[in-house]
Amino acid sequence: MKRPEKVTSVFVPRCDAETNPATRAEFRAQFPAEFEVQDASGQKWFETADRRPLSVADDDPAWFWPGMISSGDLTVIQGDSGVGKSYVVLDMIARVTRGTPFPAVPGTEELPLAPQEPGKVVLITLQDHIQRISKRLSILKADRSNLHVEGYISRRMADSTPLDGRKFDLKLDLPKLRQELQDLGSVKLVVFDPVCDFCQGPAEVEHMLSELRHIAWSFNIPVVVTLPAQVRFDTAGALKVTSRYRTEQARAVWCLANHPQYGHRRFFIPRRINQSALPLGVEFRIDNQGFTWRVDRPVDPADPLGWETDLRRFLTEVLTLGPHASADLMYLGQYKGYSPKQIRAVAYRMGVGIRKCPGFGKEGSWEWFLPDLEARWKNERFLENAAENAENVEVASAVTEDAVEFSSVGPPHGFDWARDLDSAAPHESKIEPATAKATVTDTRTRNTESLANAEGNAKNVVVASAATEDAAVHTTAAPPNSDDSEWHLRASAPNESASPQTSAEANATDARQRHGAAAARNPESLENTAKSRGLAPTAPLTKRERRKQARRERKLIRKARERSIGVGLAESVS
Repeated sequence: MKRPEKVTSVFVPRCDAETNPATRAEFRAQFPAEFEVQDASGQKWFETADRRPLSVADDDPAWFWPGMISSGDLTVIQGDSGVGKSYVVLDMIARVTRGTPFPAVPGTEELPLAPQEPGKVVLITLQDHIQRISKRLSILKADRSNLHVEGYISRRMADSTPLDGRKFDLKLDLPKLRQELQDLGSVKLVVFDPVCDFCQGPAEVEHMLSELRHIAWSFNIPVVVTLPAQVRFDTAGALKVTSRYRTEQARAVWCLANHPQYGHRRFFIPRRINQSALPLGVEFRIDNQGFTWRVDRPVDPADPLGWETDLRRFLTEVLTLGPHASADLMYLGQYKGYSPKQIRAVAYRMGVGIRKCPGFGKEGSWEWFLPDLEARWKNERFLENAAENAENVEVASAVTEDAVEFSSVGPPHGFDWARDLDSAAPHESKIEPATAKATVTDTRTRNTESLANAEGNAKNVVVASAATEDAAVHTTAAPPNSDDSEWHLRASAPNESASPQTSAEANATDARQRHGAAAARNPESLENTAKSRGLAPTAPLTKRERRKQARRERKLIRKARERSIGVGLAESVS
């Protein structure tokens, strides 16, 4: 409708309640303002905003096909020539004429369904011949008595002289369609196949789609139209649609496409549905037996071919094992039939991390990893280390308490320290962790070795001191001439000589030899101890040797701390 050229628009109060500020708000809530309008020719009229109350529906609107096509809306089906648009709409026509429900798509079982009773269908088409349509409908088992096929308009003169017919023009013949829908009364579906055949261009198609949407809303019936479009899949498997006709006026847009590798597989994919969430698509097949919906093979609108789902599964399985080099992943992905561009795009949407490895050549390549998985691994390692540290602290405290108890209380006469350390601790239970038992056993073994070494060192010191004192006494003091001294020398020497003086000299010589052997052993022991502690004078150390020495000293300090219990036990023994 052409907009009239307005000249003036003046507000005209109608009563005192409208001019009084105290009552204006209440009056305006019931009656909108009125304006006097005058155009350029001088004609005057009055305009008022038309307010319509919204009716609240008790129930949800019924679906013509649950989740797919709703009653009272305009639905557009796009696709290339020969993909099966006519077969899809003919299957809908056959189901409506015989009252057969549509197949249930997964996820739409609970949506309300319109009453499934046989109804009439108006089909407006020019492409197919009537005989071909009749044959296809026979295969689909349609009730042709409920079908009205139109596409041509017959003409005649006032005196009944026939004129040449013309094709249906939607802009001119839209009132005829409205009148027919009012007269029949039982029409449940209107189909235009395709609607562009009855319009003069894309602009007129867009305008007629708006008119058809209003007809669908007025009569509460679905109006389905088909339009040609180029439907294809990009390298990532996403749906791409190119068309010269705008479809914004439609409330639901569906696309038909063939599988790029398997031509016998055809998809009915939703592109836009304003009334509800985007449902799953359906795969269908056209063969010699007719038309078949494959409801057991739903189609994801975001990934119709399943390429991204397969790539996500592949990357998850590979990267779950750990980080992988980028070159290896590309090789495996290309072996499965995917391009590097597809792999990178899916990895980006998955949130896969990419980092540079330290090093050069193959060691410094790029690797892919899952950040969430690595964070989970770090948390698990942290928890394991914390648990292990807690167990070590508990075992160390238990062993320390045991050692304090043993060191503070002296052992009884004839008590065997080694046998007591090999036996189980008083507080040890059978259900303690294996790591705690191994730690206690290792600590007791080291304590036993330390006690044995301390006992051996004490014996060596006692023997050496005794030998030194004996030698000093024999060399500084002459043997007594009494019988008791002679008897003592005679009893202590195994090889007694004939002369007492000869026997005393032999004993003195033997004592000197023992003193020399003990003196020789003591310097060697002291020298070995100094060397083990790094105190022996050596040449200047290199940087690497100094590092080794520092590590060795730290190791000795740690071992000394671990053997502190053994040292306490050795002191109690001595």
